[in-house]
Amino acid sequence: MRSLLAVGALLASSGCEPGQVAEPADPRVEVSRLHKTIREMEAELASVKNNDAILKARINELSAREQELAARLNKLKLINEEQAKQIETLRTAPAERDAYKTRVEILTLEVNRLAAKIIELNRRIAELQHAADLREAQQTTRPAAP
Repeated sequence: MRSLLAVGALLASSGCEPGQVAEPADPRVEVSRLHKTIREMEAELASVKNNDAILKARINELSAREQELAARLNKLKLINEEQAKQIETLRTAPAERDAYKTRVEILTLEVNRLAAKIIELNRRIAELQHAADLREAQQTTRPAAP
């Protein structure tokens, strides 16, 4: 079948119309020329098939690479979304930290003020206790009034 196609292609390229038959000068020379053309065409066909196989293999490699890159891209998109959420969550953290520091400073001052007040009250209690002890001692050392 390939031989007939090659012969038809050769005839068309030689200027013969289908249905016309060119009379070769020497049939053996013409047959030899046709066989040579067939071999050349078969070699070209083999080369084209080889190139086609190489290109198909390259397409498969590129398709696999595309899938790998698409998977990596999706993973990176997820990581990016996750980090964006974390950044949004942490965006207010410095202000909150500063507010807590201020609150701690205010409460520390209040604790120190209350600690000083406790010391003052303890001192006052000690004074009153001492005064009460002195009065009691004075009353016990005084003779009873008639």
